[in-house]
Amino acid sequence: MQSWTRDREREPHLDSKILTAILEEGLSSSGARLLDAGDAVLLSLPGPSLFTAPRRDRLSDDAVRALGHVARVMAERPRLHAAVVGHVSGTSHAQADMILSERRAVSVKAALMARGIDPCRVSAVGRGADDHLAVPITRRRAMTNDRMEILLTMPRYDGC
Repeated sequence: MQSWTRDREREPHLDSKILTAILEEGLSSSGARLLDAGDAVLLSLPGPSLFTAPRRDRLSDDAVRALGHVARVMAERPRLHAAVVGHVSGTSHAQADMILSERRAVSVKAALMARGIDPCRVSAVGRGADDHLAVPITRRRAMTNDRMEILLTMPRYDGC
């Protein structure tokens, strides 16, 4: 038990400032926004540029390149975990919005896994249209709400 505790004390912590700088360098052309939260980094990718068409879950070529950079960063830091959260701008059908946001989050997770990231290190969840950034909803503000968020953290536990 003591060796486990000593190993834990030697593990590197998340240096969010360095991680944010590395991500900014590789994602500068993607329209991504980064937020350094101290013990985590929140990466927000705009939905309209991520997917091939509105209300679809197929990733665009630009999105595949951006997620490739995220995967490289994760591969270089084996303890880094990602929580992918899908958001959509919303329609009059809450159930359809929830399904689409979940499918989009799973698409992002699959793209990371296709680049060698262990599925235990990536979670995917859809939030539908419930978590707006901009209200009231106008066409321009709806594009802000249509997004994917990736929260990068170093958890204190191992495994799935």
